[in-house]
Amino acid sequence: MKLALNLKAYIAENAENSVAVLGFLLLLSIYGLVSSFDEDEVLKLFEFVAQQKTAVELFGTMGLADKISCFVQNLIQKHKHIKVVRFICAYNMANKNQSVDHLLRKHVEISAKVISESNCKKTNHIAIKDKARDQEIDTLETVLQCISDNKIESVDLLSQVQSRILELNRQKGK
Repeated sequence: MKLALNLKAYIAENAENSVAVLGFLLLLSIYGLVSSFDEDEVLKLFEFVAQQKTAVELFGTMGLADKISCFVQNLIQKHKHIKVVRFICAYNMANKNQSVDHLLRKHVEISAKVISESNCKKTNHIAIKDKARDQEIDTLETVLQCISDNKIESVDLLSQVQSRILELNRQKGK
């Protein structure tokens, strides 16, 4: 318990360290210390590491599976679509296919808009526009990886994402 408290204090001071957060959650799980900590705080920590495959599995082993619906809704409100998809697929939530397809499309749409607005609208500089295209390509590749990791069957979305990546590469002159 002392180690867990020390690690929790470390996390509070080093909020950007996702490895420490995941280590803390693993420690709670392994030694059965989950009930010794505030459940809401633990769920917030899961939000921070939700992109980790281990975190998705750990969520259920820590006895939090009954909180999955609320957790997913919270991630959706924060536009953490890729993280949400991982949890929906892992916990076979209702309307999985429809929800997953919609969330991934929303992620692509929001990311493209944010990247474009923040980088391209204000300048005609080629290097800045290329950087924005690279960021969008990274986002799209993350979506492709999520589709692959979770064995999502959405041929239309897959084709759309791949086509957009090709278009962005053409725009960069590759």
